[in-house]
Amino acid sequence: MAVTTTTEPSSKPASESSSKPASENASKPATKTALELADERASKPATNPGPNLLGRPIDSHFLVRIPVLLILTLLIQSFSFTSTRNIPTTFLANLAQSTAATFAIQTAVAVPSILLQNEKLYDLSGTGNFVVVIAMSLARTARLNQGPGSEVGVVDVLGAITRILKGEGIYNGGVWEELGVDWRQGWVTALVYVWAVRLGLYTFIRSICRGGDSRFDKFRDNPRKFFAVFMAQGIWVTLCTVPVVAVNSILADGFPSSDWRTSSPAAAFIRAVWFTLGLWSFLRGFAIECLADWQLSKWLLDRHWKKHEEVFCGKGLWDRCRHPNYYGECLVWLGISMCSAAVLMSSAAQKSTRLGFFTVWILCSLTPYFVYKLLRNISIPVIEEKMDWKYMEIKEYRIWRRDRTLRIWLDGAGIIYGCA
Repeated sequence: MAVTTTTEPSSKPASESSSKPASENASKPATKTALELADERASKPATNPGPNLLGRPIDSHFLVRIPVLLILTLLIQSFSFTSTRNIPTTFLANLAQSTAATFAIQTAVAVPSILLQNEKLYDLSGTGNFVVVIAMSLARTARLNQGPGSEVGVVDVLGAITRILKGEGIYNGGVWEELGVDWRQGWVTALVYVWAVRLGLYTFIRSICRGGDSRFDKFRDNPRKFFAVFMAQGIWVTLCTVPVVAVNSILADGFPSSDWRTSSPAAAFIRAVWFTLGLWSFLRGFAIECLADWQLSKWLLDRHWKKHEEVFCGKGLWDRCRHPNYYGECLVWLGISMCSAAVLMSSAAQKSTRLGFFTVWILCSLTPYFVYKLLRNISIPVIEEKMDWKYMEIKEYRIWRRDRTLRIWLDGAGIIYGCA
C-alpha cells in the first residue's frame, strides 16, 4: 500500500482556484509527502496524542483482579471440605516454586537494567523466564516419578525437548519415558518452549538493531516505575504458565495408559478432539505471529534502504489486521490452554492433581483471557496512541485504521492470503 501524499481532494470548484493569479499559486510551498509529514509530526512533543478511535483507555486493573480470582479458586478448591484430601499439594508446590523463580529472575534482571537505564534484556528475560518455569515444573514431577535419588533438572528437560524437536523419539515417546514423564506433558511443555525461544530471539535482536525501545521512554528514568514494569512481566509469566504447570503436576498414576482410554469412550473422544483443536489453534497462531513479525521486519528494512516511502506497514497480514502478531499470540495461548484442559480433564489426572472439574476450567480459561486483556487494554492502546500521533493527518492511515479489525477471520486462508 503505497502512500505518497497527505492532502485530500479540494472541495472548491475549479473556476475559483483557476481565477487566482499565477504568482500566488507559484508562491505556495510544495506539498509534503506522507513520510516527510510523519517525520515532522514525530519530532514534535506528543502533548496531545490525538483521538483514540478505539475509545479504550489503558486499563490495568485486571492485573490485580485475575490473580485474586486465581487465588480464590485455589482456596475454594483446597478447603471445600474439612479434610485435606482436596488440597492440590503437587500443583501448589510447583506453582509456588515457579512463581518464586519468576520474580527472582525478574528482580535479578531489573536491578542492572535500572542502574544502566537500559531495557535491552527486558523481553529476553521474560521469554527466558517461560522456559525456566516450565522446565522446573516438569523436572520436579520427573523426580517424584523416579523416586529418591533422582537428579533430573532443568537442563535434562531442555535436553529432552531439543531431542524431540530434532525428531528423535517423536513417535514412540521414548524420550519422555527416559525422563520419567508422560508424552502429553512433554508436548505441552515443548509448545511453550518453541514459542518462547522464537519470540525471545526476535525481540532481543530487534532491540539491538533499533538501539532501544520507545515503549520505555516514560519509565527508563524512573527506577520505581521501571521496576514495576519488570514485576508486571513476572505476573504475565506466572498467569500464562498456570495451565502448563498444572499439567506438569500430574504424577505417573495420572496417566494409566499411553492413549486416551477411560471408563467413558465418549469423554475420551471429546478430550482427544479438544486437544487436537488446541494444537491447531497453537499452530495457526504461531504461524500468524511469525509471518507478521517477518513481514513487518522486512518492511522496516526496505524502508531503511529507501526501497519505499510508505509511512506504515499495510501489506500482507497487516493489510487484513491492525495487529496480526498480537492476534497470533492470542491464538497461541488459547491453543496451549485447550491442550492443557484436555489433559487435565481425565478422571485419573484429576485424582492425581486433586483439581476439580470447575477448577480446571477456571485455571485454563484465565490464561487466554489474561493474554487478551493484556494486549487489548495495554499493549495495543500504547502502540496506537503513538501511531495516531504520527500518522492521523494522513488520509490513507485513517482509512486503514478505520477498516482493519484486530483479528483475522477464521476463513482458512489467512496465512496464504497474507503471503501474497
